[in-house]
Amino acid sequence: MTAPSLRTTLLPLPELASSSRPRQRLCCSSERLSWRKTSVFGSEYALLSAGHRVAALSVRGFFHPSASGEAFGRSWEIGPYDREHGCIVVRESESLQEAGVFEMIAPGSGGVVRTASGRVFIFRSDFWKGVASFLTADGDTTIEFRYRGVFRPSAEIEIHGRTESPEELGWIILLGWCLIVAYL
Repeated sequence: MTAPSLRTTLLPLPELASSSRPRQRLCCSSERLSWRKTSVFGSEYALLSAGHRVAALSVRGFFHPSASGEAFGRSWEIGPYDREHGCIVVRESESLQEAGVFEMIAPGSGGVVRTASGRVFIFRSDFWKGVASFLTADGDTTIEFRYRGVFRPSAEIEIHGRTESPEELGWIILLGWCLIVAYL
């Protein structure tokens, strides 16, 4: 005796409210930003501000994930640099110029980001509280992520103060979300 076979079809995913290309826009501390998972089975995410997509991130791989994303009109590649020491590099997609390097200090809880301009940020994460943040070398919070759910399908982002450049802000937000969904 054999069981009857089931036929299934994939349902189309809903379209985002904005165009497929992120808008170029500067962020300030008064804006409300949120990451949302846009694919059911894949690792595709969109950063929304007032219902409009301002950034996108696609994560690939499981053991040593890499990602590509767009933020504020520029494209970035994020991937393992030195697997032995837990380093992750962020490069601009077109020129492949390094924008920054993340060094994992304590697996699952944080590390240090060094930018090409010489700035240093500390990344801290608390899985059980659902909070991750970038801090300056002085300990001031720059960007804070509050995420929900075991598989982290969404997060609210709060930007404290202004950053020196929107490009730096864009890739740091992409790196932070990539660390949360793929590494921590």
